This record gives sequence, C-alpha cells and structure tokens, in this order.
Amino acid sequence: MTFDGTLSIDDNLKESKLDGTFLARQGSGDPFGDATAFLENRGFSDGDLATITGSNGNIGQQPVIFMTNAVPKVATAAAVAPSISKKGAKKAAAKKPASKKAAKKMPAEKTKRAGSRPGSHR
Repeated sequence: MTFDGTLSIDDNLKESKLDGTFLARQGSGDPFGDATAFLENRGFSDGDLATITGSNGNIGQQPVIFMTNAVPKVATAAAVAPSISKKGAKKAAAKKPASKKAAKKMPAEKTKRAGSRPGSHR
C-alpha cells in the first residue's frame, strides 16, 4: 500500500510521521528511531513530500505505518502551475496577440504549365 503526504522528522526524539501518523520499521528493536534513520539515509528532511510504501499497523495502542520504502513525491503539473482565477482566464483568452506590421498582400504569381498555350484553359 502507498501513502502520500508531508513528513515530520524530529531528530531529537528520533520520531517521524507522515501527515501525523507515526512511521515505524517492523521487526526493529527501535522501530521509530530506525524509521527516522531510514528516511534520513535517503536524504529526507522535515517538511518533505514523500510517497511511503508499507502497511498500517499498531505498536501497542499507537497506530503506525510500517514502512518498507520511501521515495520523494513528485509534484503534478496541476499542483505546480499557478492557479488562474476565472476572471483572469477570461481576460487572458480575450487578449489579442501583439500586432505585427501588416504586409501588403501580393497576388499569387501565375505559372505557365509546360506545353500550354496562352489563352487556353484545361
């Protein structure tokens, strides 16, 4: 199962959370501390967006995510693009492109076909 969210990493307490849910390493002598080390060894820090692979569980009465992998969450184009209000979008759509110098239209030059006689039409 994958979980996307924002990491909270507390180096002093050696605890990590994903959107408020504790992260842990299953089968570890120090499940919370090892989860924090796991994330830090992969270059994560407090406030990073992450996709965590793992499963829901509990340590005592504490709900946790037992993580098996962590990767940076890739922001989608919609999340990165600045939002445009409806009014702003209409204004942008109504805006005319910059005017270019008007070029005089020249009539297309007629070319003679090989073997054609003047005044004859096919």
